[in-house]
Amino acid sequence: MLFKKSITYFLGSAALLATVLGCGDENDILRNQVPAAGTARVKILHTVVGGPAVDVFANDAKITGVSLAYGAAFPTEYVALTPGTPNFRVATPTSGSVTGATILTAPLALEADKYYTLAATGTAAAPAGVLIPDDLSLPAPGKNYVRVLNLLTTGQSIDLAIGTSAPLVSNVAPRTASAYVALDPNAATAAYAFQARPTSTTTSLGGITYNSLVVGRKVTVVVRGAVGSAAPNAPAFAIVTNK
Repeated sequence: MLFKKSITYFLGSAALLATVLGCGDENDILRNQVPAAGTARVKILHTVVGGPAVDVFANDAKITGVSLAYGAAFPTEYVALTPGTPNFRVATPTSGSVTGATILTAPLALEADKYYTLAATGTAAAPAGVLIPDDLSLPAPGKNYVRVLNLLTTGQSIDLAIGTSAPLVSNVAPRTASAYVALDPNAATAAYAFQARPTSTTTSLGGITYNSLVVGRKVTVVVRGAVGSAAPNAPAFAIVTNK
C-alpha cells in the first residue's frame, strides 16, 4: 500500500501503543526481539531522496524516538503498535513555534503478531511510502536468510548477487521486496559481498558486505537513491536486521 502526498495535517483520535521492543545490545537482536503478544511490529526507513529529517506518527502519537535523517532506520528491533488501521503521518520535526509540515499520510492495515517494514521513499518533490511484510519464520533453522528491498527512485528493477556470481534473486521491481533466500552462515574471514545490478545486466550499482556468524539471521539489503545522481543521492546500500 502506498502513502499519499499531503499538505495537510492528520489528527488521529484512536489510542495507540507505541513501545520499542527490546532495548538491549544492538548486536543481540535475537534475544532482544521478544514479541509483544497481540501487537503489530513495525520497523521504519527514511529513503526519500532529497528529503528533510522526519518524524513518524501513528494516530498522532510519535513513534520515532528521534528525527530520522535520510538513510536512517528505526528502531534496532521493532516498534510495537496496536493492530488495526492506524493513520500514519510522516512530517518534518516541530521546532520552537514552527509546526512540522506533513509530507505523507495514509491509513495502513496492521495485523496482530505480524512484522512489517514501513519505508518512506520517492523524492522530496514526489514522496511515497510502502508497507512491506516481514516474514520471520525459519524454514531451515541452520541457515541465514537475505532479501533485497528496492527503493531506487529511478525506476530500475534489480537483481541481487554475491559478487559477480549469478543472481540470488532477480527482477525485483521498485518499491517491492524479494522473497528471502537461504544462505549458509559465512566464515569470519569471508564476508558476503552483496551486489545489486539492473535486471539482466552485469553492471553493478554498488554493494555492501555482510558478515554474520550467528545462525538464524534474517536480513534485508536496502537499495536506495537515484541512479545517475551524485552523493548523497547516488545509489546506497544498508543491511537491516529483521531477525
